[in-house]
This record gives sequence, C-alpha cells and structure tokens, in this order.
Amino acid sequence: MATLTSKVDSQEDFLRLLTETILIEDYANFSFVRVDGSYFILYKSQSHAILLEIQSKVTEESMKRSIEKCLEVNDHFDIEPTLVVLADKTSSSVRSMLSPNLEKPQWQILNSTIWAEKCLIFSSL
Repeated sequence: MATLTSKVDSQEDFLRLLTETILIEDYANFSFVRVDGSYFILYKSQSHAILLEIQSKVTEESMKRSIEKCLEVNDHFDIEPTLVVLADKTSSSVRSMLSPNLEKPQWQILNSTIWAEKCLIFSSL
C-alpha cells in the first residue's frame, strides 16, 4: 500500500490535484519545501495563507515543527495561516487532542488559537 509521502515522491501532479480539491479560490503564489520527511506547501494570497503539510505520521514532535512553520508564515507575511495536515497515521497522544469538525466529519480540528487561523488534520488512522 502506497503512503501519502510516496505518492508525492512518485507523482509530480499529485500536489496540484490534491490542493485543487482543498482550495476554493486560486492562490497564485506558492512555495514548497521538504523538512524531516514532511512536505510543506504554502499557498498565499493577499489576505489568506494555507500551509499544507503531508507526512507519514502526525506526532507531538511533528506538530511542534508544524507550529514553528505557521509562526514563520505569520512573522514573514503577517497572516495567520490555515494549517491543513494530511497523514497516513496520527499518534494516540495527538489524537487525544483532536475534536471533530462538524462541517466535514472526515477532518479533525486541533486548537490553534495563537499560531494559526485554523488547524485541520486528516489521517487514515
């Protein structure tokens, strides 16, 4: 079974297809970086930013890295981004901090009051 990160490695159009299903409006500016096994893609418009992260497993350590990236976006652009995390798995310690999203039940929400406008996590397990 292919993981999300292996799909990203093997298909150059995967990121575009994935983000087109998430984004409602066209974000012309984007940047891409890989850090410690996670992919971070920043889509930014004049007044909004979406930080998309793709990783194998969401852990407390990876969430700290995600929060750092959100704070970097905030410092650099003066915009609190929406963090969207796509993962194959979520650790039990992170899962215990999540609450369901009433609008989209397949997504989980992590409280992000200070570091992001919103944090949505989608994982298989």
